[in-house]
Formats: sequence, structure tokens, C-alpha cells
Amino acid sequence: MINEIKSLVDFVNKCKVQHLEIFTREDFGKKKTKMGEMFELIRDLDLKTEDDLKTALYGDKILAYGFDKIYSRFQEKLSNTLFFIDTRTSLFSERAIAYYNCSRRAYITRILLERGYHKFSISLVEKTLPVSLKFEFTDLSVHFLKLLIRHYSTRTIDLKKFEKYKTRYLPAVQTLHTENRLEIMVANIAYESNAAHVARHSLIPEDALLDSVETSESLLKGEASIDSIMAASKILQYYFKQNKNYGEYKKITAEALKKISAKPFRSVITIESLIHAQLIMTLVTRDVPSAEAIRSEYFNRINTGNFNWYVIHYYYALTLMHGKAYQKAYEVIQFILNYKTFGKQPPVIRENFYVLQAYTEFLLKIGRILPVEEALDFRLNKFLNQVPEYSKDKQGVNISIILIQVLYFLADRKYTRIIDRMESLNLYAYRHLKRDESFRSQSFIRMLGEMVRADFRKKGTLFRTEKLSQNLKNTAIDAFPDAAETEIIPYEDLWALILDQLE
Repeated sequence: MINEIKSLVDFVNKCKVQHLEIFTREDFGKKKTKMGEMFELIRDLDLKTEDDLKTALYGDKILAYGFDKIYSRFQEKLSNTLFFIDTRTSLFSERAIAYYNCSRRAYITRILLERGYHKFSISLVEKTLPVSLKFEFTDLSVHFLKLLIRHYSTRTIDLKKFEKYKTRYLPAVQTLHTENRLEIMVANIAYESNAAHVARHSLIPEDALLDSVETSESLLKGEASIDSIMAASKILQYYFKQNKNYGEYKKITAEALKKISAKPFRSVITIESLIHAQLIMTLVTRDVPSAEAIRSEYFNRINTGNFNWYVIHYYYALTLMHGKAYQKAYEVIQFILNYKTFGKQPPVIRENFYVLQAYTEFLLKIGRILPVEEALDFRLNKFLNQVPEYSKDKQGVNISIILIQVLYFLADRKYTRIIDRMESLNLYAYRHLKRDESFRSQSFIRMLGEMVRADFRKKGTLFRTEKLSQNLKNTAIDAFPDAAETEIIPYEDLWALILDQLE
């Protein structure tokens, strides 16, 4: 193989690798390069558009000549540098490091084979294959095994190795086929969910769905790759949510978590995804004990302080709110708001927690929970300024922001302010709450309207809302599970709190 190494060294030398553009220390030294300056500007400034970057880079020269060219080179240089980053940091889990290295070698071996360096390439493949098999990178394993069975049946005739790799190749191909088949259904489900509010046609035939459900259940009962487990879990989540069989889904997901945990490696992202799915179910079913069990068993296995960590804690806190564990929810929310990486999270995370905070502050205001040390100050006007993106939503989600204002005015006996808000609330309901899944929100807004008509008297309010209240109880929150997140405190519970504020 030394001859191939010599040839490869000569090839690399002729390719002038010193001209390869990657970020190095020279870009950030005393004589900073334009590329280094651009890198630091993007890193340090809150830039919204390329024009912002252009202005920051060239000052008043808004139409600076050559910006597009250097920006294109910057992107190329950034991409090249990704190939050489050090994965031995806390940014990468064990499996992420393995995937990065296996993927890199997959591309390297393609290049080596294209140039004719077969021995060197096969040597890399044989060193990498055990890693890709261990961590269940099925697509990469199929690629490596294909190269090996081709090599040992043509260039180097070796029956023992040929049979060894062929035996592993066929099951890997079958596994990859299963993963790909399930992924198509997962993609169809994702489309159905994300296109729920636009004109669309169904991509999920009933027979195809039932076939995928049967395959998924079978996979989760036996041995399955990590990607198959994830796809199967998503398919079953969709199916059981559609059929309101939440208990069965919680049971299946719990089994999936056990299977993932039993793997000879940690897959944090997979665990995070399954925990998220479980907590959605505990939210819909108000199952605080199960949420607490998940927290106790798995929260210490996930990465702390990243995006998924906040999402998981959001659904955990929301489950506590739905299960009337208000004090615990308040403590969790305050912990999150004070966490060191909270301010760096995207608006969707920060605003969701600000909404949770607003509702727990209402509970604090009416004496339903006790204050905790280091609790952040809360002001209603400041809160409304903190949730600009949330407030723009026109699909019913931001109903919780409108309602919190009514709750605060009620607690402060500012009835005139409530009357002013009811007009806009009714208009909002007329425009944006027309779908069946908005029935509970529609009913609750009508109940608030009857409270106003009863002049905020408890007896009159009870009389005027008796039928509406019964309709609300008859339409349980799990009837429209996707709408559960819009109710920070379930409307039945919130209505009881409101009645307690009336005279």
C-alpha cells in the first residue's frame, strides 16, 4: 500500500493544498483578514440580512463592490472548515462524533476510489465499518459493505471476507429498506400536520397507514435499528392520537425508550425526541405522575441547556399546569427563566416560557401558589412587549395572551378594562376560531361574555353559563389534542378560578 500512499502524497502536493481555503489562526490575528472580520461580525452582531452584514463590513459603503464575491467565498471557506473541526468537545455526543467521522470517511473513500487508490480506500473502509455498524448508521454501513463485497469479489479474491461482508450486507439493505419505507409515511404525516391550515389534499391512504402501523408495532416488539424505532414511534404517535388511544401510545413509547436505552451507545437526540413525544401525551391526558416519572428517569440523560432541553421542560411544565400542580410548575418555570442560556434561546422558546410565567403570576396574584426565592419581577405591559412573535399568530395559539389580560384585570377588579377587551376578543374569535378544534376556545370566550353581561356577579354568571359550561365539560380537552397547548390552564379549571374572583 506504500506505493498508493506515495502516489497520494504526490497528488495532494500537485493540488496545492496550501491554497485550500479554510479558517485558520491567520484569519483572526493582528492583521485580520476580511474573511476573519466577516466571521466575527456574524458571530458577535445580531444581523438580520445580508445587507446588515454588508453595512457592518464596509461602513457607509452600502453598495460595496465585491461583497457578493467575498460572501460566496466566505460560505465556501466555512463549508471547507467543517471538514476539519475538532469533535472532541462537549458540543458532540459519542454518537455524533462517530457519525461525523464515518460520514467524513465515506466521502474520502469515494474520492480515493475515483482516483484509483483501492487498497488505501478499502483499508479505511474496514476500519470504519465496525463503528458504523455499532452506532447503527445503516445508510453508511450499506455503502461500506457494498464497497467491500465488490472489492473482495473482484480486485482481491478472498472468499472468507467476501462471505463475511455479504452476510452482513443483505440484512443491512433490508433494514435500510424498512427505514426508508417508514420515513415516507413519517414525511406524509409531517406534511399533514404542517399543512393543516392551508389548502391541501391527503397524502395518507388508510391502507398504507394501517400497513405502516402494523410494521411499526412489529418493529418495536423485536430488534430494530434506532432510525426504525424513531420512525415507528412517530407513525404510532400519529395513529393513536387520531384514535384518542393515548394510553397505548404512552405504553409503546415507554418500550421504545427502554430499547434506545439498552443500545450499546447513547443517542441523546433520540431520547430527547421520545421524551418530547411522551410529554405531549402526558399533557393531553393531564398525567402528572407519568411526567414526573419521565423527569426522574430521563432528564439527567439529555443535554442540558440546549434547544431540546427547553422544549422538553416546556411540555413538562405545561403538563404540571394541566394537572393542577401549580406550585411545582411555578418553581420549574422560574428555574428555566433564570437559567444561564435562556436569553440565548430563539424567540419561540423565550416567548412560550413568558406565557407560562404570566399564568403562574396570575395564580400567585390570587393566592393559589406561594412565591419562591429569586423569582423574576413580572409586569403585564413588559410581558406584552416580550411576546411579539407569539402575538402575531392567527391560528388560535395567541388566545392565551389575550386571556391573561382579562385575568389580570379581573384580579384587580378593573371591570371596565375587561369590557374593553371583550370586543376585540369576540372579533378575534369570529375571525380566527372557526374550526372544530377551536370549539373549546369559542365556548370559553362566550362564557366570559356572559360574565360581563351578568355584571361580574357570580350567581348571575353561573346561571347564564350553565349550558356553555356543560358543553365545555362534554368536549374534553383530549378531543382535539393538538389544541391542548393553547390552554395553559385547561378552561374548566380556569373557569373555576374566575368564578372564585366574582362576588
